[in-house]
Amino acid sequence: YQHSSWYSMMLNVLSLVPDYLSDEGVFLTAIDDFEIHELSLVTDLALGRDNRLGVLVVEIKPSGRTNDNFLATCHEYYLCYSRNSSCVQINFFELDEEQKQQYSLQDGVSDYKWRDFLRTGGYSTPRERPNSFYPIFFNPKTNQISLEASAEFIEILPIDSSGKERVWRKTRPSFQNHVESGDIMIKQARSDDYKVYIKDRIKSGVRPKSVWIGSKYDAASHGTKLIKSMMGPDCPFSFPKSLYAVMDIMKMVTSDNEESFDVVLDFFAGSGTTAHAVIQQNQIDDGNRKYILVERAEYIYSVLIPRIKKAIYSKDWKEGKPGSRKGSSQLFKYIRLESYEDTLNNLELKRTSEQDLLLAQYQPFRESYMLSYMLDVESKGSPSLLNIEQFEDPFNYKLNISTGSAGETKPVNVDLVETFNYLIGLTVQHIDHIRGFRVVQGTNPKGEKVLIIWRNLKEKSNNDLEEFFRRQEYNPRDMEFDLIYINGDNNLENIKRPDETWKVRLIEEDFMRLMFDVEDV
Repeated sequence: YQHSSWYSMMLNVLSLVPDYLSDEGVFLTAIDDFEIHELSLVTDLALGRDNRLGVLVVEIKPSGRTNDNFLATCHEYYLCYSRNSSCVQINFFELDEEQKQQYSLQDGVSDYKWRDFLRTGGYSTPRERPNSFYPIFFNPKTNQISLEASAEFIEILPIDSSGKERVWRKTRPSFQNHVESGDIMIKQARSDDYKVYIKDRIKSGVRPKSVWIGSKYDAASHGTKLIKSMMGPDCPFSFPKSLYAVMDIMKMVTSDNEESFDVVLDFFAGSGTTAHAVIQQNQIDDGNRKYILVERAEYIYSVLIPRIKKAIYSKDWKEGKPGSRKGSSQLFKYIRLESYEDTLNNLELKRTSEQDLLLAQYQPFRESYMLSYMLDVESKGSPSLLNIEQFEDPFNYKLNISTGSAGETKPVNVDLVETFNYLIGLTVQHIDHIRGFRVVQGTNPKGEKVLIIWRNLKEKSNNDLEEFFRRQEYNPRDMEFDLIYINGDNNLENIKRPDETWKVRLIEEDFMRLMFDVEDV
């Protein structure tokens, strides 16, 4: 297979998707016509063909590409999948003004329009729908409608204008209910012909179609021009998706319920259109959607993060300046993960003179040591492999991070407090800075209540810690903590009362174990 490397990469990525989807969740991936077949195959394999919900076609360039050799391509595809297709529901789109105007009649129940009761088109023959083929009887003098033949009643059959047998839109029982509700009307079309109509009541919404066409989906106008209006004309990102296409996808698959929230995960975030769409759609319908973005390109700092800040500040921009203060109040956090290159840049190989002498004397052992043990043994304690000595001052832990220039690095602070919260899976409820101690409270995945106390060991001794602990009155009657984490050796177990059940753990030990113990991974 000529694209085997691409195929393997996408299969590896897409195989992770079900782990991040709820049963009600929907996964969408955009692709052009060049790779639609290959992506369909690999996505079917990763997520299951039975979980394919459909294929959405969006016209993103109404004028068509001018450099195509045959057809002028003007669209792209969104493949829609789920984890469990039987659990997924779609949100209907609100009717636009033109659609609403069609329902110009009222009867005290709702707005409505009259619709031909004769079904035509596909699946509309007596062979296909035998229960919907039956005669309707009508008395023109009294306007009575019945399913029973009687004197002075004429028979009306579902015959189209070409004389072909068709079927009615409803079965007999349903038709009778509509007659009793006053929802059926019969009018004379010609001297010997009568037409049957049914009230088509206005709906709260319409099911989204598989093809989206409209100026708001134009990626040039609402993608490229939009981002340049926000970031300025020199914005390096070209042809992002239309903001409104992504917003309509949000409306189709997420809820605007303020009591709960949907999480939108985009692991190829690009310029940040997904985050921008979530922000703007929440402003429109007071939704409570959250977003998580993943990106590895350098434009995360020059485009992605600035765009999110600007989308929050204002919805109107021109030449990089806000046109209004119509924004929202929001905080977002971005986290830089340590890269493979950063890890290598922070490896420190340490060998004593005695070790050098021993390796020089035993050449066969030297080769085995160099190949199998040197990196593991001599790099131990490097900053990227967790230098426990630096935990004395956990608020000043540094790694040398690449600046982008060849070979150049700069020291950057690493947030050990935040990292440890993620490592233990903590749901953070409160963070305080109290008299030189950083205190984190929350619950772990087992539901246990956790207290974490960080300190600079050069400034806060064990006596200071014990005094702080007593003054804060951390005890089961007030806080009911199950686990207490402390950095540095301490004597807190010695001040535990007989009726207290909390356990003390060293942050350094669990940090090291969770970072590098891969036995069960």
